[in-house]
Amino acid sequence: EIVEEMYATGLILESNVLLGYGDGPNVFAEDKAVFYIDGDWRVSAFSAVPDGLMTPEKQEKITLTVLPDFAGQVGPSGSTSFVASTGLGMKAGLSQEKAEAAWKLISFYVGPIAANKRLLGGSLKPPSLANLDISDVEMAPLDRKLFTFYAPHPPTLILDAVIPADGVQRINTGLQELALGDITPEKLAAQIEAAVASVR
Repeated sequence: EIVEEMYATGLILESNVLLGYGDGPNVFAEDKAVFYIDGDWRVSAFSAVPDGLMTPEKQEKITLTVLPDFAGQVGPSGSTSFVASTGLGMKAGLSQEKAEAAWKLISFYVGPIAANKRLLGGSLKPPSLANLDISDVEMAPLDRKLFTFYAPHPPTLILDAVIPADGVQRINTGLQELALGDITPEKLAAQIEAAVASVR
């Protein structure tokens, strides 16, 4: 119902559902949209040097935020979607000597010295290390904002991590149908629940 209201009030235009996933950043960067919803990985599309979609001056005017709380939400207030994705892991059942060596490597890799080197090389993205001092690091304004974004916004699992692919696909197509008036929120919710239940 919240999404339906956003369409009804014109906050989201019906024509927006016809945009390809890769078109959204350009529309926002060209001031053809007042907001843009996506994951933190999209920040680099706007901030990359030298071919980012926004100048540093324009990036200064952008705010990174989360959607407001709504009735019946699951997850903490002010939270942002999150999923553990990449990193180093250690195999179970190693000998003590190998386990200690593996843990030493992992500790170094995620520690401040190696993290700072990856940060300066452009390969470290937040929230990899929340306590990393970035005060003297030269970076784009949006990248700097992204490093401070996570502290006040606790994580909650992203749908893709907890809902099977059929359910996620039904959400994606269903939101488009909702925008075009082809389905009611209640019917869509029932279909999503059925899609999720069928694969659990």
